[in-house]
Parts: sequence; structure tokens; C-alpha cells
Amino acid sequence: AVLESLDAMVGSDETVQRVEGAFVLGYLRAPGAAQALGDMALSDPRLPVRLQAIKSLAKQEPAEAIPRLVATARSAHARTAGLAARALASLPEDALSQAVPALAEAAGHAANATARGLLLRAFGIASSRRSQAAAVPAALEAGLADKHEPVVLGSLEGVKCLGGSPLAPVQRLAQSADPRVKYRATVAAFLQGDLSMVEPIDDLLTSADESAVLNGLQALLEIGILLPIAIAAPPFAPLRASLERIASETAVRTFAVEEQPRAPQIAEAAPVKAPATAARFEAVSCNIAVKRPAPRRESPTSRKGGGDSPLARQSVEAGSYLAGLPAGPAAWREWFATYRALVAAAAVL
Repeated sequence: AVLESLDAMVGSDETVQRVEGAFVLGYLRAPGAAQALGDMALSDPRLPVRLQAIKSLAKQEPAEAIPRLVATARSAHARTAGLAARALASLPEDALSQAVPALAEAAGHAANATARGLLLRAFGIASSRRSQAAAVPAALEAGLADKHEPVVLGSLEGVKCLGGSPLAPVQRLAQSADPRVKYRATVAAFLQGDLSMVEPIDDLLTSADESAVLNGLQALLEIGILLPIAIAAPPFAPLRASLERIASETAVRTFAVEEQPRAPQIAEAAPVKAPATAARFEAVSCNIAVKRPAPRRESPTSRKGGGDSPLARQSVEAGSYLAGLPAGPAAWREWFATYRALVAAAAVL
């Protein structure tokens, strides 16, 4: 009776029923469950059903799930292909020996450039999880030279996960005119131990194009988050030694201060309370002037929906941590000049 109800849910005309059926199938290891989920992931007309089928398919045995996830990852629909690729990259470690070659094979036969870029990104993630992963597989190197931007972006994301030795294609892409390519290539090169990536970030942060500045900030954010992990790698040994030396010198200068003798401190006498009397309970009349603010006229920006005006945003930013950030390209250039000097000093020392 349970299987009959499940068959009715999977074959229902209602989208919600099919989503629930795909969800339940993910927890069944019954024969035919993986086949049913694979069919739903590939051919169901509704996106929510396909996405749930992919999530449930990843819970099946790897031998049953991998071929069907690969077939789904070749889909022309970007979200379906991307989720299937992520599912392959997140399989248990003992299944990566099957998943990594499957991802490389799927990337070579993807339906379009977007799907191929997503597959190459997942390929880099899965390869980095293997205990004996190659520094940069040939599939990713080929993707770096592809003429389609989604493929290049996906390959750079995969290279970022792997690290390894500096690659000439990555350094070349760090000089790209496209801010999205430049920022990803800059982070990838930095994680490969190339400490000369200050200039590309400088170009992004001092650009008059707001999107370029945002990509530069994203590059700084990723480098800052990943630096504590990446700095333990052998390519960062000189930088690590320089930073440790700077930290030691700063600590010595901070704590090597002669303490001056202090005069003995005399404890202050505790305040003497007046004796309690009945008089303190007697009412005392006094005149207190109450100043009431005059009613203000409601401005258009204070009404509902007006809190996001430029003036409102300026007042919020002026009273928060955003007040210290540069406000334009000229200010960014001045701010980043200091940053560049600090990074260069740490890298050279």
C-alpha cells in the first residue's frame, strides 16, 4: 500500500505531490528508486521537481547515482546542471574515485558553455578533496584557454580550490579587462603563491566602474578569509616568516616599557548616609518646566518606502562602520596606496 501511494505521488499531475514523492524516494534504497529519480531529474517539466530529484538521487548508492547525476549534469538548464554537478562534488570521499572522472567526462560533453563551466568548477572541488589530487588537471588548464567566458570562470573557480604552482594562464587572465575574470584569476594566482597580484587589485579598486570596484573588494575579502589557511602552504613560507618577524618586533616594542612607580593610593571614604526620618516621606511641591517638542511636518523621505533614499543611506553610512570607507575612485586610490605599501613590505621583508 505504501509503494502504491508513492507511485501515485510520483505520477501525480500536482507539482507538490511529485516533489514530496521525490523527497520520500531519497530515503528508500528499494530497487528502481534511483531509476525513478533519474527520470524525474531529466524529464520532469517542473524545476522544483527536478531539483528535489537531484537532491534525493545524491542519497542513493554511488554506483546507482553517479551515472544518472552525470546525465543530468549535461542538461541545458543551468540550475539543473549546476545542482547535479554540486551533488557529484559532494559525494562521500570513497566515491570520489568514480565521481572525478565522471565530472571530467561530463564537462567534455556539456550541452552549453554555462553547464560546462559549472561542471569544471565542481570538478575542481571534487579533485581537491582527493588525497592524491593532481595540482591542476588538464581539463581545468584547457578550460582556462576556452573562448567562452562561463567556461573560463568555472575553470578559475576550480583552480582556486586546488592551489598548486603558479600557472601562466592564470597570471595572464589576471590582466583581463573583464572585472569578473580579473578578480577570480587574481585570487587563484595568490592562492598559488604568486604575491605580485597587488597591481590587478589596485586596478579594480581604483576603477571608475562600480562593478569593477565591487569585484576588487570581493577579491580582498576572499584573500583575507583564505589567508590564514593558505599561508600554511609552502609557497607562502617567505611571507609567513616576514609576518611572524613583524609580529615579534611589534610585541617587543609594545611590552618593553619601563613601569613608572606610582604614588600610594588612598582609599576614598564611603559616603555617609543621612539618618532616615519621617520627613523624607513628606510630599514636596515644586514647579518643573516640561519642554515639549514642536510637531514636525512629515517629509516624503520619512514615509514608508522612503528609507532607502540616497539621503537616508548617507545618514546610515555616516553613523556606522561604513563612514571610514573611501567614497569615490580618488579616495580609493589614496586608501589603496597605503594598503599596497603594507603588502609589498610584508612580501619583501
